[in-house]
Amino acid sequence: MMTRSSGEHRPGAMHRLVEAAVALMFMLGLASTAPAQVSASLAQKSPGAAEIMATAERSGRARIIVMYQTPPGPARANIGTAAEDIQAITNENYAAQDAIVGAVFGSPSNLNDPAHGFKRMPITPAFAINATAAEINALAEDPRVTTIEPDGIGWPRLIQSVPLIGMANAYAAGATGNGQAVAVLDTGVETTHKFLAGQTIQEACFSTTQGTLGAGGSASLCPGGAASATGPGTAANCPIAWDG
Repeated sequence: MMTRSSGEHRPGAMHRLVEAAVALMFMLGLASTAPAQVSASLAQKSPGAAEIMATAERSGRARIIVMYQTPPGPARANIGTAAEDIQAITNENYAAQDAIVGAVFGSPSNLNDPAHGFKRMPITPAFAINATAAEINALAEDPRVTTIEPDGIGWPRLIQSVPLIGMANAYAAGATGNGQAVAVLDTGVETTHKFLAGQTIQEACFSTTQGTLGAGGSASLCPGGAASATGPGTAANCPIAWDG
């Protein structure tokens, strides 16, 4: 009568272990290909919710831009007036950011590492950050947060402006803009702005004094009250505290 040693059972046991491992790997594979779960709050606040969550689950974090309710305050109320104070507006905005970010991530001072890449917007009520799926859902649940979007490269889309100024016909005629000057009629220009770096800027002011100010009249805002002026600084933002 033949008997089996205990060693002869091992191939069967090993086979079952292999089967179990294969089954586990299969289930993990199914889990990894399952669609990302999007919460109702995130779906409501982000058209790109599925993309955001898929990135967060695949990479551990997704880079997002978070917009929130415009922070109320006396400084922002003065935007566009003679009392405008950009630093005070920025301070109000940063305080609103600190409250939202602190509730989800902790102290903003600890988020400047590459993993989080915290980026503040000084005037716009928004910030950018790398966040996990759980952090993104927590932001979506915050009633102060209005939108959450993927942070990616975008391109100018002047759907109305380009046809309005006839650029389609100009392009078709071979126009490139080389050697041309652009005249901008506005209430002033910040000549030191980085968007204008390297450009030659000629400034001018045209403003009139007519009738009685406050009774339907106007007062010139050009240097010295002149009706017109040219030269550096003459196109600085008008310090007006009224409309019109």
